[in-house]
Amino acid sequence: MAYTKIGWVNDRTPAINQNNLNHMDQGIYDAHQELAEYEDIFTGDVDESVQNWLDEHPEATTTVPDNSLTTAKYKDGSVTESKIAEGAITESKIAEGLSDLIQLKSFDVQLFKEFSLSVFSSEIIGNYAMQGVCYNKETDQFIFLFSDNSNWENDSLIIVTDSNFNKASEHNAQLWHANDITFNAVANKYYVAPSHADAEIIEMDSDFTSIRSIYINGITETSGNNIVQIAYDESEDCYFVTTGNKKTYKLNSELAVIMLVADQADDSFTLPTYPNVHRFDIQAVDTYNQLIMSVAWFWRTSDSGITRVGVFDPNSQECVYKYDYEHSIDNEPEGICVFDGFAYIFSYNANVLEVRKLFFNTQAEHLFPFDHYEKQVSIDTAWSENFKITANLRSGKYLINAYTSNIAYVSDAQYFRGTLKTGSSTIHTTVQANNNLPYGINFFRVVDLKVDTTVEFILMSNQIHTGKTVWLNLDIMKIMEG
Repeated sequence: MAYTKIGWVNDRTPAINQNNLNHMDQGIYDAHQELAEYEDIFTGDVDESVQNWLDEHPEATTTVPDNSLTTAKYKDGSVTESKIAEGAITESKIAEGLSDLIQLKSFDVQLFKEFSLSVFSSEIIGNYAMQGVCYNKETDQFIFLFSDNSNWENDSLIIVTDSNFNKASEHNAQLWHANDITFNAVANKYYVAPSHADAEIIEMDSDFTSIRSIYINGITETSGNNIVQIAYDESEDCYFVTTGNKKTYKLNSELAVIMLVADQADDSFTLPTYPNVHRFDIQAVDTYNQLIMSVAWFWRTSDSGITRVGVFDPNSQECVYKYDYEHSIDNEPEGICVFDGFAYIFSYNANVLEVRKLFFNTQAEHLFPFDHYEKQVSIDTAWSENFKITANLRSGKYLINAYTSNIAYVSDAQYFRGTLKTGSSTIHTTVQANNNLPYGINFFRVVDLKVDTTVEFILMSNQIHTGKTVWLNLDIMKIMEG
């Protein structure tokens, strides 16, 4: 009901009396009641009465202000298929940037890094075989394990690198086959799956000095109980281990068995579907947001192989996603590290280490590969656009991550400017001052290329960096064909 204003005027009627004050009081009350009736349009569930009101008031349709649809506005799981009427959301209703994100899809995996293992140590070639790798988030380092080809039961080689795979240190230890490794940031210790007898794992201090064997209580098999994979899940302070007879167990923080989560890990983790497979092995596991990420290796023919990354939910005990890529049979996958939303897959042949990088969408539980470009530069001229990395892309829509690594600190007045260009058009520019330099430049952008175009990531600085180097990186994922 519409409210009729009284129209107060100084020293004139209407009078300030009981009737007029009650009239105003009732109007205020009625207004609040009407607001309360439709309050859950914005704060709660939309029931049938609200839906009817929206149907009867087409004027309620409006343009939503930027940044107003935040995660706080929606209950988890509230935007379901049944909430959206058929034909309600058309292409014209979706803004271009959002459309790009909705249409993310997978394409063939590309190499992230490839280099000779001789950069780690000249002794590796012909003498050692890579067996496992893990990531230490506290030090931002990768730890690689190599077993001795001639005496793998006694001698193992540990190579520690920075995040760009530059060797930091080398250690020797008796880790048997050194089949897999994980890092527990809470305990600040490494744990190795030695593929040795009697449900044994090996614990190492963070400096690789103190080493001891631990027997896992609760694994009752009398054969095939050697531990071949291990992964620590910080979100639950627990471990997952896989045995030689393909059983996977969840362990508590004290390394005691909680439950069996997969009776046949090969089948459970990866849902094998290939006919005429000559060999099939789970090679490595890691965890991310209470999910197990596994790397499996198929020998389909004598010269062709397939690596499958499986995403396994130990709670439902189901494989929720799998991702395949084909490669030479010589490249054996040996490790997976999952952190910061990315999965790094490590494989090697006798001389070369390959690293593949996948983006892991935890909402969709899908993996998306990136094509990686990198270049090392030394900035010897202030405000120059000569220090850049380029990628030649065909038409299509791309998700591009431009970032720096190994930035050198010069002075308190230092700052960097990172610019992403397609052709002559500037897509994005960002600046970091010296107090943020450990993180460097790092940003994502979706770009729509109508024609084949050169993409450039340009780094400029107000300071000269003679003798110091910085890495420019582009991770590029094609999300739609042109």
